[in-house]
Amino acid sequence: MTQLMMISPAKLTPSPTNPRRDLGDLTELIESLRQHGMIEPIVAREGRTADEYEVVCGHRRHAAAQVIGPEPVPVLVRELDDDQVLDIQLAENMERSDLTAFEEAEAFQLRVSRGQTVERIAARIGRSAGFVAQRLKLLELHPEVQQALREEAISVSVAQLLGRLPADLQERALEDVQVGPEDRVRTVAEAKAELGRILRRLDRAPFDVADPSLGQDEEHGARGACTTCPMRSGNQGRLFDADEEDYCLDEPCYRAKCSAMARRAELAGKPVLRGQEAATALQSWGGDWVRLDTEVWIEDAAKLAAFDDGDDDVADDVSREISVRELLAESDHEPTLAFNEETGTVAEVVPRHVVDAAVARAEGREPEAPPDPGGPAKQNAAAKREEKEKLRKRAIDAYIKQAAGQAVSISPDVLLGLLVRALARQTEHTSVLRVLKRLGINPGDEGARIALSRHAGVVLPSRLPALALHLVLENAAPWFFPLGDDGDDVDEDHDTSSLWDDAQRVVSSLELLDVRGVEKELVKADKAKAKKKAPAKRAKKSGGAA
Repeated sequence: MTQLMMISPAKLTPSPTNPRRDLGDLTELIESLRQHGMIEPIVAREGRTADEYEVVCGHRRHAAAQVIGPEPVPVLVRELDDDQVLDIQLAENMERSDLTAFEEAEAFQLRVSRGQTVERIAARIGRSAGFVAQRLKLLELHPEVQQALREEAISVSVAQLLGRLPADLQERALEDVQVGPEDRVRTVAEAKAELGRILRRLDRAPFDVADPSLGQDEEHGARGACTTCPMRSGNQGRLFDADEEDYCLDEPCYRAKCSAMARRAELAGKPVLRGQEAATALQSWGGDWVRLDTEVWIEDAAKLAAFDDGDDDVADDVSREISVRELLAESDHEPTLAFNEETGTVAEVVPRHVVDAAVARAEGREPEAPPDPGGPAKQNAAAKREEKEKLRKRAIDAYIKQAAGQAVSISPDVLLGLLVRALARQTEHTSVLRVLKRLGINPGDEGARIALSRHAGVVLPSRLPALALHLVLENAAPWFFPLGDDGDDVDEDHDTSSLWDDAQRVVSSLELLDVRGVEKELVKADKAKAKKKAPAKRAKKSGGAA
C-alpha cells in the first residue's frame, strides 16, 4: 500500500542503512526548493513510533527541507520490509556517479550480513558478481592502502587489484603502484605490470606445483598441491580474470616449498648453495654461476661475417636467443640448487665457465680452458678476502645510515658541493667534456670527470647552483633525438624526457626562452650571418673573374 502524504521534515528520520554517507553541498538544492518547491516526493516507510517516518529515498531533499523550515513536504509512504528497503536504496544509489567506492562496498556488506548472496546483489544492480566481490574486498584493504585510496594516490581499480592480495603483500606492493611516470596515478595496466614483478608466478615455480607433499612440516602438516590451493589466483574466479597469469598468493607457503626443495636436495647428497653465494648465483647473470632459466645469445659466425660484409638481408638473423636450460639439454652436467633464505628464492644454476664453453661450441668456437680453482691455500685466501669485503660493506652501510641521520646539521652549500661532485663522476664522459667547454676549463691529463669534480670542490658556494644546473640539464637534455619528436625511436631505458620537462619548468621562471625559442634564435642568427657573408663572397668571386 502506498500513500502520498504531506509530512513535516521534523517527523522524518534518515535511514540508518542509506549507503550515501556524504550528502554533499546542499546550497543549490535548498535554493531550488525555495523557488519551486519539492517536485519529486520523498519515499518513506512508517517508523518505530506512530508519528514517525523513516526516509528510504531522498535524503538530500529531506536535509534541504529541514534547513528551509517546518513546512510539510510531499512523501510517498510505502509498506516495505528491511530487505525491500535495502534493495531500493542500493538500486537508487548505484545510479549516482558521486557514490564512493567505499560507500558501495559498505552497502554490499550490509546486504551480505543480512544473508544476501553476492549473485543476488549483482543481479539487483545489473553488475557482475566479480564487480561486487572486488568492491567488498575494499573493506579488507590494509589501512595504508585504504588511506592511499581516500587521498587519491591510487585509483579504485588499482585498489581493487591490491584488494585481491593478502594484507602483507598489499603493504609491500603499495609503494610500487602509488605513482607512475611524471608523478601521476598509475593506470591499471601499469599497476598489473608492477604486481607481476612482486607476485610469484606458478608457471615459473621451481618446484612441482602438483606435488601435495612438498613443503610438509611438523607445524603445518602437508601444504597440499598448488593446483587445488584456494590461495592460487586461478582458483579465485571472482577476483582474477581467466586470462591473467597464475599467481601464488601465499608467500610463506611458496617459501616453504622452496626450502623443502633445498632440504630434499641436501638429503639426497646434492650440493646446495646458500647465503651470499646463493644470492649472487640467483642473479640473471653474475658471479661464477648462471641460472638455467637465463637467456643467452648464440651468434651464427657465417651470417655475422656476411652482415659485416654489408649483406643487410641477414641483419635480423645473425643471432638467436636460447635459454641456458635448452643450451645444455644434451649436456651431462648436473645443475646445482641455489637457495636464498632471505628472499625465499630457489633455482637451478650451473658454473659460468660451463655456459661459456657451451656457447662457444654452439658458435663453432674453441671453448676456453675452465678456470683453475687453485689449491686449498688459494681458496682459503679468496674466502678471507670475501669475508673482508662483506665486513667492509656492512661497515659502510652502517656508517652511511648514521651519517644520514645527522644530515640536517650539514651546511646546504657543502652538501650541494658533494652532490655536484658525485653527479660529475656519474655523468657520461662526452657530457662532462661539454660542461667543461662551456665553463672554459681544460681537463688536461687528469681526465674530464676528475677535472670537473676537482673544480666543484674549489668553486665558490655561490657558483655551485649554476654548476649543478649545468649537470642536471646536460644529463636530461634529449641530445640524440629531435625535440618534440613523438619518441618512436627513443631508448626507453635512457629516456629523460620527464626530468627534462621538469627542469625546463624550473628554468622558465627565470624568464628565459624555452629550447624551441633558442633554436629559432640560432636559426635566425645563422641566416643573418650567411646573408652578411653573401655580398663579400660575390665581390670576391667577381674580382677573381675580372
